[in-house]
Amino acid sequence: MHGDHSGLLNSLNALPLLSGLLPDDRRLLAELGGYSDLPGGAVITDEGAPVSRLWFLIDGRAAVEIGSGAARALLATLEPGAVLGEASYLSGRGATASVTTLCACRLIEFSQPKLRRFCEEQPSFGLRFERLLTGILQERFSRAIGRGRSIDLPVVDAASLKGIQQLSFLPLEQAAIEAYSRYGHRDPFLWRWCLRAIELTALPCLPADWRDEVRALKLLAAITIVTVDDVADLGQTTRELDELLSLLGDGCLAEVHPVLDSRLREGVGWIWSELCDRTRRLPMYSAFAGVLAFDWRMVFTANRHARLSREVAALLNPTENLDYAPHGIGVLVFSTLDLMGSRSPGAEDLRSIREVVHAGQTLCELANMIATWRREIPDRDFGSRIFMIGLARGTFTRDELMTLPPENIIARVQENDLEGFLLAEWRSHRARAEMAAARIRSFDPTPLLTGYDAVFGMTLAARGSI
Repeated sequence: MHGDHSGLLNSLNALPLLSGLLPDDRRLLAELGGYSDLPGGAVITDEGAPVSRLWFLIDGRAAVEIGSGAARALLATLEPGAVLGEASYLSGRGATASVTTLCACRLIEFSQPKLRRFCEEQPSFGLRFERLLTGILQERFSRAIGRGRSIDLPVVDAASLKGIQQLSFLPLEQAAIEAYSRYGHRDPFLWRWCLRAIELTALPCLPADWRDEVRALKLLAAITIVTVDDVADLGQTTRELDELLSLLGDGCLAEVHPVLDSRLREGVGWIWSELCDRTRRLPMYSAFAGVLAFDWRMVFTANRHARLSREVAALLNPTENLDYAPHGIGVLVFSTLDLMGSRSPGAEDLRSIREVVHAGQTLCELANMIATWRREIPDRDFGSRIFMIGLARGTFTRDELMTLPPENIIARVQENDLEGFLLAEWRSHRARAEMAAARIRSFDPTPLLTGYDAVFGMTLAARGSI
């Protein structure tokens, strides 16, 4: 990579996609980047591999492809003026596609870590730049799939909640809710809300004759996850979480005096036993038993990390928060239960299904964080991503989070539009979900994507109730 500040600035000024930035923004970018000249056939990104750079294509053409071997498919051809690596920059994850030069190319190249640090040091610039990348990502994806539309945020409609109170529970679901009520305290509305979310995000491949049974198992799983979350967030010591997870088959404890309330141990023990026994009866249980065990372990790991971060506040950081927090809501667990009740998809479809659901899990968690961060402040529970972003951008310090009155913290979040960063991330992961969904052949994934959108809308509409 080599630099030429005046040349770089001229090149950046000539890019139509950067026209939304201020002149000073483009001058700052010119100081951070450099030229990179590549021959034809050079691999710029490799699907799934880490990406450490962000590029703007100045001269030449490049192919965007997905898949491997005989299943490799051309998704798009990039012309001068295109940006590369924006999805990885926004999500922090590996490349969503492979990009290879079709001829000699000149690019402007940026180090992603260096660019992120600068965005954190200059939050106004960072907000404009990351919103610009989000818009570019949406436009590229729309062109790639030929739908000619951008990815808009779903409508937040309070009317979507009206039918939730009318939902009725199956006998097993009602028994599990009653078991929870003997040791936990949640508004009964939460369980109907969970039921609607479970229905909206069910895999379309789940056959009708297994829907009720799998729905009930997923509600039992949701109650288990809520219980673990309760103990991770509100337990007095880590021993309580360790004991609970040991009861659920994750880890082991030395012989110690139990610290969990006996009603909790008995209630969650019954729920978990019913869940495990009935899951083993699903037709494809043996095919996905290892996957389900892994998904549950990720739920438990997410809660261990949340608990550890409460005790060692210096561990709080946006990268680990993005890696761990979404697993805590268990959407991958739910999808694996769906697969256990379904006819097994082919290997290529299974790969894409997991990609879609992984993105969907993050979509649901981002919506949950936007809806619930206010109520977590009085408990000084700052595991929500919105606080990670605020810490990284200097909106507040860790000491201020622990000492400022809640209304002051809320004011700073609103003044710095931290919810806007979560919404930008939501758009990025929504595009990632739709890109993976386009590769599914065994069923129409559209209901799943619209289901994630609906969960977003009803989550924000339910602020204060969940």
